[in-house]
This record gives sequence, structure tokens and C-alpha cells, in this order.
Amino acid sequence: MTAVQIHELPTAALAIPQPRGEVRMYELGLVAVPSAITCARLLVAYVARRWRLDRTCERELGRAAEALVHYAVAAAGGERAHSRHAEVLNLIAFRLVLTPRAVIAEVWDSGMEPPKPFPVTTAAGSGCDLPRPGLRVVWCAICLEGTEKEVEAQTAAGFPRRQRLQGPVQECVAMRDPELLQRVLSGLRAFGAGEA
Repeated sequence: MTAVQIHELPTAALAIPQPRGEVRMYELGLVAVPSAITCARLLVAYVARRWRLDRTCERELGRAAEALVHYAVAAAGGERAHSRHAEVLNLIAFRLVLTPRAVIAEVWDSGMEPPKPFPVTTAAGSGCDLPRPGLRVVWCAICLEGTEKEVEAQTAAGFPRRQRLQGPVQECVAMRDPELLQRVLSGLRAFGAGEA
């Protein structure tokens, strides 16, 4: 049993310092049960295609997502919640953030302290934040090696510009058809009379 909500967000308050430039983000709301790990891996695969990440980055991001979500599910006791009769189902949020230099994977849950041992460490950084009581964010960043310049160009370029047309494509010719105009006028009068 997994409840899934996917959101594409332009920007939001992050668990780590806000980077410069455009930030692209996807968030997945999940029930803290083992199938949430599969849902997180599916989101990573979707986002890797959408953001045109290379295979190495996608693999590292998939492993990081699996470790983070597995830790959140285990910490919430979701591995015991296999039956339909579980009294409490905890929720977690899995978030992927694209910055010009890294992809950041975050898991938001209701934990009260940093994980020990830490579920995943990466060269680009990882950590845990406690924004307020009952809210924990465990995150890690995966470097965009080899695609850094391409991603910076994508985020800076925005939407492609359309070419402005030089003059009309086809010259407009006024059409005079008294029968057509009479039918339109009769239809408008009938429509107006029906409302009165």
C-alpha cells in the first residue's frame, strides 16, 4: 500500500543553503512502507530522463535515493506495517533538486535526531537538518560531472525563442457573402431572443 503524489515545483525552501540560479525540483509524497523505495527509484529514473542526466549520475542518484528512503522507512517503523490493519502510517517526502552543479536528494520525515550511522555519504556532500521539532531532512548531493556545462546552459536558456514572421504568410482577402452574413445575423437574433 503506497500513496503517491508527485509535484514539479519551481523553487521552495531547501534543507541546504539556496544555490544561485534556477532550481528545478520534483517531490514525491509517500507512506513510509517498503514499496516507497521502489517509487523513489522510479522518480529518479523519470527525472534522469527529464533532466538529461548521464548514466553514472543516474546510478549514484538511484543508490542514494534507495538508501535515504530505506532509512526513513525503517526509522518510521514502516517495515512492520505490512498489514492493512496498521494503526498509524507515517508519511515521508522524497525530493530531488537540480542545481547548476549537483542533484540533491532529500528525504523529509518526522524524526527527531540525526541518523546514526549516516545512510549515505557522497563526495559532493550530505547531511541532516532539523528545521523544527518533529521534522527531519536527510540529504545528499550528487555532482554533475561531465554534464555541468550542459545543465548550466539548460537552466540559463529557459524556453526557446520563436522566430518572428516577416510579413503575412498569405495575403488576407475580404470575403463578401450576403447569404452567410444573413444566417449569422439571424442566429445571433435568435440567440438573443432566447435569453430574454
